[in-house]
Amino acid sequence: MSKKFIGDAFLYLFGLLLNRGVSFLLLPVYTSYLTVDEYGIIAICTTLILVLGMAFTLSLEASLTILYYRVKEEEAKDLLAMISLSVIVLPLLLTTFLNFFGQPLISPFIPNVSWSPYLQMSVWIAFLSIPQVLRRQFCELDIKPA
Repeated sequence: MSKKFIGDAFLYLFGLLLNRGVSFLLLPVYTSYLTVDEYGIIAICTTLILVLGMAFTLSLEASLTILYYRVKEEEAKDLLAMISLSVIVLPLLLTTFLNFFGQPLISPFIPNVSWSPYLQMSVWIAFLSIPQVLRRQFCELDIKPA
């Protein structure tokens, strides 16, 4: 194995452990400053962000890894542009729709959390996280650590 591969693997492992470690270390802070209801709101909003993140992109960014190496080099840029555009335009339309009509659609399923600001902000966070997902996928295509 090459040194570059080992270094990149270590970088990914370090990032994963840092993310999980910070979450674990912040747990006492959360429990001392937040009430049970506030912690529940954060958990529901986080779940909504994760579900919408999957629904918004339809996991098209994951198809880049497979399709990028199957197409000819001149078609690769078109593929990247098409998937990037569809992963941004469709979620933008859905986010705009949910921004105006999300309260009557989502609030019946999550009645104890107010739409504004919590759930509405969660919808926008899910949308605004898409460029980071695309960047990570592009870095993986270039075999660079994100």
